[in-house]
Amino acid sequence: MITLAPGTWLDINGQKGGYQAPATIISDGNGNGAIQDTSTTATDYGYGYPIVDLTLAGDASLGCPSSMAFIKNSYEAIAWNLGEYTLTKKGAGELATASTTLNGTGEFIVQGGSIATVATMTFHVPVTFKADTTLDLNVKNSSKGAAFVFNKDLTLENGAALSGTSAGATLTLGGKFVSRADHIPVSKLILKEGAKMVLPLGATGFTVS
Repeated sequence: MITLAPGTWLDINGQKGGYQAPATIISDGNGNGAIQDTSTTATDYGYGYPIVDLTLAGDASLGCPSSMAFIKNSYEAIAWNLGEYTLTKKGAGELATASTTLNGTGEFIVQGGSIATVATMTFHVPVTFKADTTLDLNVKNSSKGAAFVFNKDLTLENGAALSGTSAGATLTLGGKFVSRADHIPVSKLILKEGAKMVLPLGATGFTVS
């Protein structure tokens, strides 16, 4: 177990594979994230970091200028337990995960860059994408597909985007979905009982592809 206390941070610097340890984070680090990857190498969707499972003991953040990949060996399940706290994604890069579930009563905020997944990423917490951020619905691994499940509210603020050019992605909504986009680039859109979609001003409906 690795604990990152307030004011501390860990720079993964592109390291991959090896022993994969859980971490408890209570930090924004130096303002750029408790866990950072300052390397500029492209994301490898087959191998992930030596840290994958996360527990928050206070508000915390993750950050990267290029890419981060929280992926376990053989794409085994990953748990991020937010508790009552807020986890913020910072930096202009891509945060990719595989088979990851976010639990708790806190929230997940994407302040910079994009979020992508291999296999399924499930949110049991509210999620907000700030301006100039992206929910990337492209399939990164054809054998695993890409599926996002939002069981709580999903908000894309003005300037946030949904991106996708490849078939096969699935988006499941279980709470309120607020977005200015009127097109969802997925092959399958699933609305659970109780889900609510708030259409952008002037829109006549959503299209799905």
